[in-house]
Amino acid sequence: MACRNAGWRTGVFRVADGVVRGLAHSPECVLTLYAGQELNGLHDYVTSLASSDGLRGAPILYPRSTRLAGFIGRHTNTGTGSFREVVTSRDPHVWARDLRLGSRIRRRALQHGLGLVENCLCAVEGRSLDSVDIFHSPAFAIPEKARRRAKLRKFTTVHDLTPTLYPQYFPSAWIGPWENALRSISHDDWVLCVSHSTRNDLCDVLNLDAARIFVTHLAADEELFYPCSCPEQLAAVRARYGIPDGPYVLSVSTLEPRKNMSHLVKCFARMCDEQHLRDLSLVLVGGKGWLNDALFQAISESRSVRDRIIVTGYVPDTDLAPFYSGALAFVYPSVYEGFGLPVLEAMQCGAPVVTSNTSSLPEVVGEAGIMVDPADADALCAAMYELYSDPCLREDLAHRSVERAGQFSWDKCVQETLQAYRTSL
Repeated sequence: MACRNAGWRTGVFRVADGVVRGLAHSPECVLTLYAGQELNGLHDYVTSLASSDGLRGAPILYPRSTRLAGFIGRHTNTGTGSFREVVTSRDPHVWARDLRLGSRIRRRALQHGLGLVENCLCAVEGRSLDSVDIFHSPAFAIPEKARRRAKLRKFTTVHDLTPTLYPQYFPSAWIGPWENALRSISHDDWVLCVSHSTRNDLCDVLNLDAARIFVTHLAADEELFYPCSCPEQLAAVRARYGIPDGPYVLSVSTLEPRKNMSHLVKCFARMCDEQHLRDLSLVLVGGKGWLNDALFQAISESRSVRDRIIVTGYVPDTDLAPFYSGALAFVYPSVYEGFGLPVLEAMQCGAPVVTSNTSSLPEVVGEAGIMVDPADADALCAAMYELYSDPCLREDLAHRSVERAGQFSWDKCVQETLQAYRTSL
């Protein structure tokens, strides 16, 4: 599991965390953690492991000095007794503290010290990779060290094919590395896709054996995403992020062009003007992302409602349940999704959902929400106003949302993953 910043575990990092926790508790699986990290990323990675109840205490291996290629820790209960192949006697919090080195001299000293044991640790790494049956990359290209081991079953999780299908939504510098990672999947590999939609797209783009591609639907963490009815929690979130009194429409995503947020802003402003709504706000939750000038221009041009459009920036997981639960509606007009995890999170919190009728989103929503063409402004305006004006419809969709979300779970995702592993073996 790789984590660039323990406080920003969104998207693929949230998925990796859910799967790894499940595998760690499975009696069928001997789990090895491997993460390619540079020195600057080690603090975040170690902090993430140290704060995880399911993974705390996992041993850590640093196999290189200047570019530390990974941490390997093996821990499980195999039925014949628990064991650890690589053991560190140091508390992960101590490692995290020591890695926050301010001075260049101390950083060089650490690198030199690691260099003294580099050969030994690399030898341990080699034995570890040789002794496992499966290498699973939860998002990125499988590293060359694993590629060189012919007997290793290699799994890659493909979340979506957006950079391939919609390159206009990404900085040009991103496209090449993404394409290289996608094309690195060989005919001998095994692939997990997070939806049937993504599996179909992958089969269209790569000439792979469909029998080696499995679907493992994602889930929303039940401890983080639940119907929140506590008045104090709901009020605290409003106060913390400056949300005005009254109803609000919510959207949660990284602010990037594929999410279609500029379209949502224009439709929100148009609906409020046409229906003379003065009490409704629009709340956009998520990091700023990239190529979002059109979004902020749309906000600037929406003069009649500009003071009722709140852009919160990144919000920690612990605040999301009150955000979702307190919303009049959750609106997610994304052009394309590999799965659409925020939609499932909103449904699990009991929010009425309006989303797109494209890609994987119908797979997630089923009959529990309103789906519209992401380019159809009339349909989106009508759907939002229908939910605003019809409390019975809101109550019905909220009930359907919770029921539908109950069909997804991390346990089911992990069992589907284990079944794919069994097939490969």
